[in-house]
Amino acid sequence: MNAPEHLIISGPEDILGYVPHTLGYWPSCSLVAMTMQGKRLGATLRVDLPAGTPSTRGREDFARTVADYLLADKEADGTLLIFFTDDAWSDAAGPPGSRALLADLEPALGLAGMPVRDAWYVGAEYWRNVYCTDPEC
Repeated sequence: MNAPEHLIISGPEDILGYVPHTLGYWPSCSLVAMTMQGKRLGATLRVDLPAGTPSTRGREDFARTVADYLLADKEADGTLLIFFTDDAWSDAAGPPGSRALLADLEPALGLAGMPVRDAWYVGAEYWRNVYCTDPEC
């Protein structure tokens, strides 16, 4: 039996299920960034989320570092972001500090030519789209 040449992804669940497979473990307190080349997935990067509440400068440096690493994928024209966290949260703002970090990642990746196409918060028992403010998401 031959393995299929392409993984077919039909929604966020497929991407979120693919990440631990490609990394070889379930990430914790991590940002996973995946480049896209049109509709195809490209490079995968996993970095630790900044500890505590980073300063504005710290978040900007973090965002630039992520963008710099992803520039290695010369064909990339977009990015998917996944915030893996164990922090509990109950509102649409997501885990503490994640909204501010996203606000710094978006322009850094946009300026690098890889705008954020979608982003998710993922915990051990939940996931939600970062951009959905409806509590039912």
